[in-house]
Amino acid sequence: MSAQLGSVRGRLLLAAMLVEFVMLTLLVTNSIRLMNKYMVEQVGQHARQITPILTAAIVAPLAQRDYATVQSVLDESLSKSGVNYLVVADAYGSPVASSGWPTGQKLPDAEEKLEMDRLIDKPVYHFKHAIMMFGQPMGSLQFGLDMSHIIIARHALLTQGVLIAVGELVLSFLMLSGLVFWMTRQLVELTRASEQVASGNLTPAPVKEGRDELGQLGVAFNLMSRTIRDRVTELTLAKENAEIANKAKSEFLANMSHEIRTPMNGIIGMTDLVLDTSLTPQQRDHLHAVKTSADSLLVVINDILDFSKIEAGKLTIEHIQFNLPEVVAEMLVPLAYRAEQKGLRIETHQLPSMPTLYYGDPGRLRQVITNMIGNAIKFTEKGVVTLGMEFGGAHAPLMHFWVSDTGIGIAKAKQKLIFEAFTQADNSTTRHFGGTGLGLSISRKLVHLMGGTVWLESTEGVGSTFHFTVKLDPDPANFLPLSKARTQSSAEAGDPTIPDALEVLVVEDHPINQVLATKIIERAGHHVVLSENGELGLDAVRSKEFDIIFMDMQMPVMDGLEATRKIRELERSLGRKHVVIVAMTANAMPSDKIACAEAGMNHFLGKPFKADDVRELLATVLASRK
Repeated sequence: MSAQLGSVRGRLLLAAMLVEFVMLTLLVTNSIRLMNKYMVEQVGQHARQITPILTAAIVAPLAQRDYATVQSVLDESLSKSGVNYLVVADAYGSPVASSGWPTGQKLPDAEEKLEMDRLIDKPVYHFKHAIMMFGQPMGSLQFGLDMSHIIIARHALLTQGVLIAVGELVLSFLMLSGLVFWMTRQLVELTRASEQVASGNLTPAPVKEGRDELGQLGVAFNLMSRTIRDRVTELTLAKENAEIANKAKSEFLANMSHEIRTPMNGIIGMTDLVLDTSLTPQQRDHLHAVKTSADSLLVVINDILDFSKIEAGKLTIEHIQFNLPEVVAEMLVPLAYRAEQKGLRIETHQLPSMPTLYYGDPGRLRQVITNMIGNAIKFTEKGVVTLGMEFGGAHAPLMHFWVSDTGIGIAKAKQKLIFEAFTQADNSTTRHFGGTGLGLSISRKLVHLMGGTVWLESTEGVGSTFHFTVKLDPDPANFLPLSKARTQSSAEAGDPTIPDALEVLVVEDHPINQVLATKIIERAGHHVVLSENGELGLDAVRSKEFDIIFMDMQMPVMDGLEATRKIRELERSLGRKHVVIVAMTANAMPSDKIACAEAGMNHFLGKPFKADDVRELLATVLASRK
């Protein structure tokens, strides 16, 4: 019931019925009032007609005190004209004759005005009239008129009026229901069509149209429905095209990463191998220049890939324990070398009571600090580059870092744009200093992912200070001062003697990477077997058991993923031990790592790889044999 009254149709019908009820009530009430008025006038007129006749008949006998004649007149008049009783009193008010009224019973008071409602209990109208003769009062005449027939008529009229009103209400309800249904049918259709659109049906049945307001509303709804359907179709097509384009971009970046990282691995790796040999000073300088250029190119590649992953929302932040002073010290070693080449020095400032162990992402933190210090070195010709750290405390676990320099500074108008992608201070700076303009944009996004903010203070011609905060959860168990890292290359430390050499299979199609991997592994004292593709690698595994396999992903004939799956099947069928398989690939996307793990690979070694990473994997396998 409440749901029906809540609809437009129900409310319209209720309002119409209320109006009809009020109007009928007013009509019946007014009719009863007019009927009562008419009856009162008729009763008064009837009383006035009877009075002269009775007075004329009894005035003479009353004057002569012939009360018997008066009684006779009263008895004769009692049954006429609806008279209920008659009483004649003398001039002193004493009854002298009566008919229809009990002797000795007190007469009721006469009524000056007839009240119809009073007649319900006792339907008699008491009327009194003075009897005069030659201006002298002779007595009074009081009689009662029987009103029962009037009460019956009044009740009948009232009943008929109520029945007519009820019939009128029923008829009005039926007529108004039909009228309201006809008026609101288009609203019901609009509601139905709107619910269908809201539930996802973009092709509802068209709503009826017309020239009136509701019909024009139907025209507008049908047009809106078609517009929404067309727009959703366009958006769906645009979404599909965007997804295709995004997938193509991801595939392009993955392919470009593989195609660029593969030769980069050869350039950097072979350069490292040559630098470990005896060279003339000029040759060593030239090779250092080659390695520096390759490292710079690798930074550009990594920036582009990182930016793409961040934009796609696929870059994740780790939460692992690390030693902050050690991370900073290791990071500053190559940066200090770059600064010394320009005649600069790097200083660090921190509170001595800061904790050393934190939970966070040391790799991404290192990336942000390296980028900002690298920028400071690049844009500073002389002076100092300073790295500062300040911890907010356990209740506010935000680490505040800042990198200040005495370089060229940044103009006020350019400071808001400096963190935008592919943006630098100005075109002349880009030509003079180079760079992609992605470093600071990536740094800002990484800082936000680590729960912090980044901002800049700079004065043109004086220097700049980059500030950023990251959320680090401290472990206050250890407090160590920031120390300078001391690194030692494997060439300086010397390779240990391997009493039990490993049997290593390298499945790699690129000739330079074959040579690089072979030399690194052989210098570590192990035996190497080369295969140019996955199928040849699988043949090698069938004929011989290996301790570790370095497997490239993208190769002709059979790729590394398929070869790995077949090697695992071969192990199960022959009951062999589980050989360690290392993915050695330039595909650096997270999806590539997942695919490698699902195929059955144990480790992931991205290209260009470092000799230390290869030696560490070999040492791990060797230790497991013992």
